Amino acid sequence: MRLLKNKKIDPKRLNESDKNEIFKLCFDYESKNDAMRLFIGEIYFLEKKFDEAFKWSLPLAEKEDLTAMCQLGRIYYHQKEYRNASFWYEKYLLIDKSEADLYWNFGLLFDSPWEGYNRWKSAENYARAYLLYDEKKREIDKEHCFLKLERLFPKMNIDQVLETFRKSIEFEHLKKENERLGDEVRYRPGGEGAVMAEADFNDLVKKN
Repeated sequence: MRLLKNKKIDPKRLNESDKNEIFKLCFDYESKNDAMRLFIGEIYFLEKKFDEAFKWSLPLAEKEDLTAMCQLGRIYYHQKEYRNASFWYEKYLLIDKSEADLYWNFGLLFDSPWEGYNRWKSAENYARAYLLYDEKKREIDKEHCFLKLERLFPKMNIDQVLETFRKSIEFEHLKKENERLGDEVRYRPGGEGAVMAEADFNDLVKKN
């Protein structure tokens, strides 16, 4: 039970003894705890028992558990069901845009042999993942992203590629913030948007 007190257990970094201990405890208590059901799904995924992993992950993903949604996308990805993987990654992205692992998964997805293959989208997502991993000091994960970018752009300076994507991402954020601030100004009391909305409402009332 000592290991279950750690809420940030990563199954990939457990030795076999600890993994078996937690796996047994998860089955003993799975009806009481979503985290335990999620862990069971992760263990099955790591053992490439994808049907079992799917069974444990789907109910949690349908409740919008972000880890389960990402896990379900990974299951589909490894089964080469890329459209379904994309569906769950996109659902995750609607809720949280700050998870580095999600962008890594998107990078792999767009880098795969299907109709959604897109070299530039793959590179952009590897770059997003790299920059977020950098913030979290996850050096090994950064290196994986760097190597993927080297493969996509074998004749380019990858530090410059990353800097280009960093500036593009910053510009995207600034553009969205400007749009948000513009909406706030337009719809403040007496603003252009507020006046138009009030006029439309009054016209609707008159018609009814």
